[in-house]
Amino acid sequence: MILDLKKGLYLRSELSEQDVGNLVANGYGLYETRISTKHPKIEYLVKVRPNESEEHAFLCWWTESLLVKRGIRPKLVAARGPDLEIKWKGKLICFEVETGKRFRYMKRTEMAARFSERGRQYAEVYLIVPSERIGRTYRDFCSNIITKAELEHFIDSFISSHTTL
Repeated sequence: MILDLKKGLYLRSELSEQDVGNLVANGYGLYETRISTKHPKIEYLVKVRPNESEEHAFLCWWTESLLVKRGIRPKLVAARGPDLEIKWKGKLICFEVETGKRFRYMKRTEMAARFSERGRQYAEVYLIVPSERIGRTYRDFCSNIITKAELEHFIDSFISSHTTL
């Protein structure tokens, strides 16, 4: 298989051991997850950016791949700013990914200021979290919370609701 190092997400089951080794040597991490309790666990290799966990990387790259499959070209933001942003029907929309680990070192006031700033910069702000439990910890900051299990359905609903505008 010819590996594309710009691609952020690979299914482990589709790779040879040599491919896995090459990806790990190029900054990819192994991440095992289930999309929902109804799905089996699946192993992925995800491209991990600096100061990012495999879980965070997976949610960013998986969201990006779901959007691309539906004809939307998201921009992954590597430094300051939201994790992903899209321009859709003339609106700038952002997606933040939070795994719950940020609360270990970020004060609630800093988190509130961050989401307030996103609200001023973007027409719509969405927060993607791994689970409902983690989503509850962020509900004071963002009203548009999407769990990993809901993400694919949300994107389909988002596209259909935003194309009628």
